[in-house]
Amino acid sequence: MQLISHAVTVAAPADRVWSRLIDWHSWTNWDAGIQRVKFDGPLAVGSVGRLRLKGSRQYVKLHVVSLDDGHAYTDYFDMLGTRFIFNHSLDTLPTGDTKVLFMVEAKGLTAFVMGSIMRGTLAKNLPNWMDNFKRLCERAES
Repeated sequence: MQLISHAVTVAAPADRVWSRLIDWHSWTNWDAGIQRVKFDGPLAVGSVGRLRLKGSRQYVKLHVVSLDDGHAYTDYFDMLGTRFIFNHSLDTLPTGDTKVLFMVEAKGLTAFVMGSIMRGTLAKNLPNWMDNFKRLCERAES
């Protein structure tokens, strides 16, 4: 079940937005829901990192399952019987700006309950996190 989707338009070319999007070292600079994240190298299909969400004491394994270089990637983590799937994509607009879209899905035995909880958190916070991302990309552009 889809929990949320949200898009922002970034006044920067897609290649620069993409490089920031896949730079896991900088995720905590714009996504306040992440306390810590660690991969052993750059993101690639099959990469498995460790993610600690804000307010959590435990790490979850974050799996990168698809990556279309420069355009989109999908990752997921499992928590309490639910798989949370994060789809990230970029589209170049006729103006040269970049549309960034995040979609979050929940699947599994407890998806209805866990998804409902996560949907509220995401609805409250995802627009702000994506605005932070937009500002960082545009600041780097100027």
